Amino acid sequence: MDFDTLGLIVFTSLLVYVYYRFTKKSLNVPPCPVRPWPIVGHLLILKADQRPQLQQWREQCGDIFSVYLGSQLLVVINDFDLIKETFVKRADDFSDRPIMFIDEIMNHQARGIVFNSGHDWREQRNAAISILRNFGFGKNVLADRVLEEVSHYLDNLKNYSGKPVDIRKITTESTANIICSILIGKRYEYDDPVFQRLIMKINYLFAS
Repeated sequence: MDFDTLGLIVFTSLLVYVYYRFTKKSLNVPPCPVRPWPIVGHLLILKADQRPQLQQWREQCGDIFSVYLGSQLLVVINDFDLIKETFVKRADDFSDRPIMFIDEIMNHQARGIVFNSGHDWREQRNAAISILRNFGFGKNVLADRVLEEVSHYLDNLKNYSGKPVDIRKITTESTANIICSILIGKRYEYDDPVFQRLIMKINYLFAS
């Protein structure tokens, strides 16, 4: 088989796949403001600040419409009552996490409370909440620890005396301190070398 024939087969297979993706899932979904492009969907239309474009599409299609980010379908809801109906009154129907394109390629089976979804995720969440209650979750003990850390957080901000500050960094440190106080019963000073190494490893883990 020569490269031309192989290329034709690959190209044809790609077209069939794109057609399948965009026709199978478009039969019973809210309307799209404009027809999506194959493969990229509406990504070429959306800019960094998506709000003006989404507002324009809301005026065009109403309070609920569909957008394709690549081949991933995204349903946009703009009305408060619809949002409450979807995520509060019918939370069990709409709380599952979407299956992304990479999950379909790798046949990734989500596990654990972080990556799971559906019934299994709800069972693990309930078990985790039950365990966390023993550490003060949902009780005044946890609230006291949060308030204590907020006090340190505000004191740390005052040290900058109006100078520019990376609010994300100290917020991450404050949040990590709350978790440490729950898990190991200890909080760290923000400039503690051990604590800073811990923060660095956490950031590296989530950036990977």
